[in-house]
Amino acid sequence: MSRKALIIIMLMASCGVVRAEPVTISNPVASVTVDPELGRITDWRLTGGENVLWVNRGNLDSAFVQGWKNYGGDKVWLVPQPLRDAVFGNGAPDPDLDGGVWRIIGRGPLTLTMRSGLSRKLHCVVTRTLRLDPAAARLTIVNRVERVQASPFPVHLWAVSQTAVPDRVFFGLNGTWYPAEPRYRKLVAEEVPPVLRDGGILEVFPLAGDWNKVVCWGDWLAAAIGGTVFVQSVDAAPAGCYPEGSNLQFYVNREYAELETLGDLRPLPPGEEYSNTVVWQLIERIPGREPEQLRALTANP
Repeated sequence: MSRKALIIIMLMASCGVVRAEPVTISNPVASVTVDPELGRITDWRLTGGENVLWVNRGNLDSAFVQGWKNYGGDKVWLVPQPLRDAVFGNGAPDPDLDGGVWRIIGRGPLTLTMRSGLSRKLHCVVTRTLRLDPAAARLTIVNRVERVQASPFPVHLWAVSQTAVPDRVFFGLNGTWYPAEPRYRKLVAEEVPPVLRDGGILEVFPLAGDWNKVVCWGDWLAAAIGGTVFVQSVDAAPAGCYPEGSNLQFYVNREYAELETLGDLRPLPPGEEYSNTVVWQLIERIPGREPEQLRALTANP
């Protein structure tokens, strides 16, 4: 490389022009890829299998949320959707955290940590640490938010994983959370009704019309995508504040689906932080026996 070319690259890097490349960690059975340029996990798959995450290769402008660039993948949001207009002045997620450039601040053979820039509205910084199991398709994600300056707005840790459209979705319901509340709610009445299986497993048939959404109180949710089942579990606070009346949500339209885990909403003083842990797992699907597979998998978290 010529001296002139090297100087140009160094100048571009100093100006933030050079794109941060995606980073992958893997073990013999699974791999995960992070794109720090977008602050997202963009690939999660069994070795030799297909990516279960949906990544937008087309028009980034969302048809549902004005001003939002829908890149796909998995990300963290800090504000419940009904509060966005008060915080950001529109219905889109935080522009500093969602689609803003993150930095890789730590990396090992099976670990990776990335950190967001500062949210100018929430005065918060988010850190995500990924740990891949040495021998299993199991990824532990620790999400942490830190407030660096006073803000009037509470925050929660809302992780949203966009996936290909599954043909089945399952929830591990938990009836001990707010027992006076319904364990699940279906927001589109004309869709196929869910079925409650043995062991408190709710089976959802995702899409008959244009969209569907199911929300619940539970310990885990899973999507059957082709020959793979993608499972997510979360360590949520059962006595916390959940303004949307749920800690697990599933949304689907004709293009993609979303698996959503929600932490409780908290007022966060300056200098304090709060975290939650979400565990991802992938298993090879046995059609028609998914509830049995999930009962066995989640019995030993």
